[in-house]
Amino acid sequence: GAMWENARRFAAYVSGEDSVVESPSPSPSKLENGAEARDQPHPAGTSTSTSTTSTTSYDKRKALMPREWSESQRDKLLKILNKSVVDIEQLQQVSWGGIPQDLRPICWQLMLGYLPRETSSWQDVVNCKRKAYRDLLKTHYEVSNSRKSEEELGTLRQIAIDAPRTEPTVKLFGKSALQRSLIRILYIRACTHPSSGYVQGLNDVLTPFLHVFLSRVFPGDMGTWDVDSIHDDKLIDIEGDCYWCFCKLMDRVEDMYTRGQPGIRHCVETMEHLLKRVDQELSLHMEKEGLELLHFTVRWFNCLLMRELPFHLVCR
Repeated sequence: GAMWENARRFAAYVSGEDSVVESPSPSPSKLENGAEARDQPHPAGTSTSTSTTSTTSYDKRKALMPREWSESQRDKLLKILNKSVVDIEQLQQVSWGGIPQDLRPICWQLMLGYLPRETSSWQDVVNCKRKAYRDLLKTHYEVSNSRKSEEELGTLRQIAIDAPRTEPTVKLFGKSALQRSLIRILYIRACTHPSSGYVQGLNDVLTPFLHVFLSRVFPGDMGTWDVDSIHDDKLIDIEGDCYWCFCKLMDRVEDMYTRGQPGIRHCVETMEHLLKRVDQELSLHMEKEGLELLHFTVRWFNCLLMRELPFHLVCR
């Protein structure tokens, strides 16, 4: 019973089903393999988030996934995820071997601390966080401009200018629905974290979250995703997940965006020490030519290398 409950909850969540539904218990043999447990059908029409069952959604997603990952790696992750209490340290360790696309959303949310270790609490936490995000929208974004400060209006204008420049090699982020999502998330984050506010480049840092969490709704290659057709309520739910995970990441690198950017300076100093140790010849040549790492690495660290790598590699 408990094992099936965990497997069922995981199947619903990883397939984009945000409501946990009841289903009869399978035979014990079905619980021996995480993938088989996920293939148990859900009663039609029980989800409030989509008209298809999680099984159908997952099968479509699996059929369109590239064969990038070994089955043994998938099995290792499923074994961890299908427990009533997820071992985050073990998940982090196994994830170094790569995370298949369909498991990426749940793994990211767990490792960032958005989802708790206890799988029984997942839905309550997600519902609470999404509601909190909607409240933030009402408080900060949906108020009239006359109630916003000059600083807030300036931030909003700058974000609106930067949003269309986001990851120009990926057409997905030029879609009007995602342009609005980028602006809302970045603006709310700037309002709730005034010490760092908004810094150019954060729009690029946000993109992997939007891509990965949208993949729970849209299977296959992102070039085929019709995000402009997604229902507003569903989009706001995905935004909420992105916002909180984005904040979790930013909390870890906050000093890279505060006044004086001490975090970036520390990264540059660390890189200088590494360069001298790994390639002393290059280090001496750069010193002779008067070329400092600070001249060209600020963008690397400011955007967490998002602009230096192909987007599909960033998400992996």
